[in-house]
Amino acid sequence: AMIPYSGGFLLHTGLPNPGFDAVVKQYARRWARSSLPVWVHLLADDPASVQRMTTRLEACEGVAAVELSLPVSASAEEKMAILQAAAGELPLILSVPLDQTREAWVYQAVEMGVQCLTISAPRGRLAHRDASLVEGRLYAPGLFPLALDALAGWRGRVSTILLGCGVFNLRDYQIALAAGAAAIQLDVVLWRGGI
Repeated sequence: AMIPYSGGFLLHTGLPNPGFDAVVKQYARRWARSSLPVWVHLLADDPASVQRMTTRLEACEGVAAVELSLPVSASAEEKMAILQAAAGELPLILSVPLDQTREAWVYQAVEMGVQCLTISAPRGRLAHRDASLVEGRLYAPGLFPLALDALAGWRGRVSTILLGCGVFNLRDYQIALAAGAAAIQLDVVLWRGGI
């Protein structure tokens, strides 16, 4: 479901991928030939599966890092167990939704050694046509001030911060870099033809 709201939209897709094994089978050769470093984003469910996936990615030529999203409903202890299982030879980037950047588990992750955070699109709820509430990720230029605030809160606490939400134009991009973001991840702005 895609539900517009004033200034943005909520997108609920479920987990839109064919599965880890299918993705590696389809893309591993392309990753090996890529002139750019490849960062694979994993949606973690449990420690055993994330350890299996990261170990397999370590053997994939061209893969330079693993970005990890943790289950929203997991406890702090479960999240830390998944992070420990993901630790390996590849650099680990923790994707943290904007609305969770000040939660205790994120500070624990940094204390565990996570050195790169991506501040990503937050989750929210909106009413669908039938008045049922739909949960999904929020995309909007209006997130930019909140994303900058989160960036300022983490600056100096972690070595690398990527800003992955709220950037919808070249000026935002330049401001985010000046404010301390190491890089910008573009999301739905690409659907409109780029910055």
